Amino acid sequence: SMAEDGVEALKTGNTKTLQFIKKRDDSVNTLTSYCLRVLNKKGGSDIQRAMHLYALLTLLEQMGDCYSRFYRDVSKISPQILNLASDVAKLMRKFYELFYKFDKIKASELKDERDKIREKMNTLITNVKAHDDLIALHHLRSIGDLIIDIEKFNIAMKL
Repeated sequence: SMAEDGVEALKTGNTKTLQFIKKRDDSVNTLTSYCLRVLNKKGGSDIQRAMHLYALLTLLEQMGDCYSRFYRDVSKISPQILNLASDVAKLMRKFYELFYKFDKIKASELKDERDKIREKMNTLITNVKAHDDLIALHHLRSIGDLIIDIEKFNIAMKL
């Protein structure tokens, strides 16, 4: 929801929503810490699964941090970068759906889609002049890469 709510707030210039999203990361951090503690204390007999969940939680928390920094560092971006932010949010939504209903083919398509987004970024970066656009591209690339890194752990847990 940080991804989708943030893109909508950037489109409409809703700074209150952006401020709220930055603070939402505090809740993500608290919940992650709690989950990691429970996992450490009561990880269960399947140590392999517990390790995958630990890594997955850590990467999800990092993604929350990336989104928080993105909305902290960027206040106004060009329409092209806003479209990329929307593409990354859609990628995040597809990952979310894939996490709960795993499909090998869709997992492969997710990586291909991320690669297309990276190609768009590489094309745009040569023409970017605004500081906020450059910062946004940096954060969006990190988020796209994290989505794929997290999906790797999801694949390992499902197979």
